[in-house]
Amino acid sequence: MRSRLFSFKNIIRFWIPVIHFILSFFYERSILIFGSTGIVKAVAKSDFLSDKAERVMGYTLAKVFEVLLIFMIWHLLYYVIDHFKEKYIKGFFVFFLLGLALILFSWPLGFIQSIDNYITYSYAIRLYPEYWHSAYTSIIYCACLMVFPTPVMISVIQWLLFVFILGYIFHRVRSCEKFSKITKILIFSIFLTPCV
Repeated sequence: MRSRLFSFKNIIRFWIPVIHFILSFFYERSILIFGSTGIVKAVAKSDFLSDKAERVMGYTLAKVFEVLLIFMIWHLLYYVIDHFKEKYIKGFFVFFLLGLALILFSWPLGFIQSIDNYITYSYAIRLYPEYWHSAYTSIIYCACLMVFPTPVMISVIQWLLFVFILGYIFHRVRSCEKFSKITKILIFSIFLTPCV
């Protein structure tokens, strides 16, 4: 057990996300604004925190979410590599790639459909929590930008999380022996219906 835990493959798989996280401290400055923020100011929820304290809080929480995202993305990639022979993994990988191609070819169309994304993005790059929609939304946007410093990463990570959740639900429903095949398909198809 101990020899498997400290195998060369596992050591490499641990250090790649760690190195990715360390490098993010260097490249995040290419998209995040740390200095003067111009006219944008956070609308404080109380007088308890100053403007600067809210930016520090936003940055710290974004870093926490960034660590979680980086380790989750790399762990998911390793899982796909290790289990690629399984039929449903191949299916979800193709599904992910098709959606990814659609995101990349139609960028920024999906992002600019709502001015709310611009506002949240504007706050995220300035490290402010944006309270109108949710402070966590701008923090998650900022964390996505820290994973790789381009705005398209926000949409790519959202798509990745959607496909991951869909794959997890599919795996759990598929392994449940209580449901018939038709019931399993109906349960899963609920998530594939388009938004109205």
